[in-house]
Amino acid sequence: MTFDDDLARGESIEDAVAAQFFAPRGWAVIRAKNLGPQEAFRGPFLTGPMGQKWSLPDFLATKGATKRWCEIKGKGRFTWHRITRRWTTGIDLAKYGDYLAVSHHTGLAVWLLFVHEESTPSDEDCAGGSPPRCPTGWFTQSLSALRQCENHRHANWGRSGMVYWARESFQQVWPGEKSISEETLQAIGESFGIRY
Repeated sequence: MTFDDDLARGESIEDAVAAQFFAPRGWAVIRAKNLGPQEAFRGPFLTGPMGQKWSLPDFLATKGATKRWCEIKGKGRFTWHRITRRWTTGIDLAKYGDYLAVSHHTGLAVWLLFVHEESTPSDEDCAGGSPPRCPTGWFTQSLSALRQCENHRHANWGRSGMVYWARESFQQVWPGEKSISEETLQAIGESFGIRY
């Protein structure tokens, strides 16, 4: 899969979350790519007081005075961490630092939403003693909560290394069925700190 393929897949997942959840409930969704400058392979960024550049999460959801940054990560499957014997998922360490800085400098919470679609573990995970099925569905948590419960970091993956969290660190807000029920959409909203 190419970078452009990954980008298109990610944007289609973001579109689905924005269209199926936020917009029908009166939330305005502002794509970060529409907010300002971008750089190749970096995307849109926030410029800090000393000229720093921090990558923005995918979009800003706003309804009245309530605002949330939202980063949507479309992943194939969870990864089995052999040392802690847990299913884990994560993001690029540099992006993690950027999102923490964006939250700090804008005063707005950043929420991560992982979409995991594959229930079959990788061959490597099976060889490492993983259970026979990976968790699937939508998993979310605020970055402020995740900051307190990192499972581990690894220098060998991502451009700057990766940070990982255990599946148990997230609220599962959609089990992965083909259609999304109103109850599931309500749960997604509550997981993002959104009340109706």
